[in-house]
Amino acid sequence: GMKGSRVQGIVRELSGERIDIVPYSEDPIAFVTKALSPAKILQTIPDEDEMRMRVVVSEDQLSLAIGKSGQNARLASKLTGWEIDLISEQDFAISRGQTARKDEIPVNDLEDLGPKTVDNLIQAGFESVQDIVKATIEELINVPGIGDVTAQKIYLAAVQHLEHVEAEKAERAAAEAEEESVELEFLDPVEETPEDATEDEAEDEAEAPAPAVEAPVVEPAGKVSETASAPKKSGSSDSYLDDIEAMESELTSGWEGDEPEGEGEKS
Repeated sequence: GMKGSRVQGIVRELSGERIDIVPYSEDPIAFVTKALSPAKILQTIPDEDEMRMRVVVSEDQLSLAIGKSGQNARLASKLTGWEIDLISEQDFAISRGQTARKDEIPVNDLEDLGPKTVDNLIQAGFESVQDIVKATIEELINVPGIGDVTAQKIYLAAVQHLEHVEAEKAERAAAEAEEESVELEFLDPVEETPEDATEDEAEDEAEAPAPAVEAPVVEPAGKVSETASAPKKSGSSDSYLDDIEAMESELTSGWEGDEPEGEGEKS
């Protein structure tokens, strides 16, 4: 209705009960996907014989799809007539005997792909964007519901999306490497070059104090040094003996002159 007038009237009749409007679709996959909105569906695996549908969602969307005490899943099941089994992407991979491949991009990340096309691609074996890029146009055309033009569009979109993701990864890796390089510059010690060592030695020599100069020792007047009094030994033994005799003569004459006056030989 105009500005939700019809819905507002029903809400008042139901005492404020919240109402969600879900467009009907004869395609059970599209119908279940709309019924579980706003949760984002990654993959659906229908079993028409049992009227049961396995719905795969990402880990962060699982609680939103289930709802409080499983209310959202029960209401979607009653609305569509299908039994809905919700499972996380990781648990689904384990149940198939596989591990989730972190580097692979889910095919539902491609824009402008409807849930039916995504489901057909997954059932045909194209579970990731990388799988589509590795495929040929002929292989994509063999997928039910995909013609020649659609196959070319899907392939081109997959190539562009993969290039965009790889470019972002390269930028992040370069930024992280630059940050690590800056940290190492601050942590690593700087190696001393031979030129730096020579400059340091020159500075140490310039700052070292000058050696002290000893002043000459001046002896008092009248004191004869031992060096001057000692006879010098020459190369000739005769000259050496002459010097000794001269020294003894000087000492003897000195002693004789020191005798006190008035003292002579006793009579």
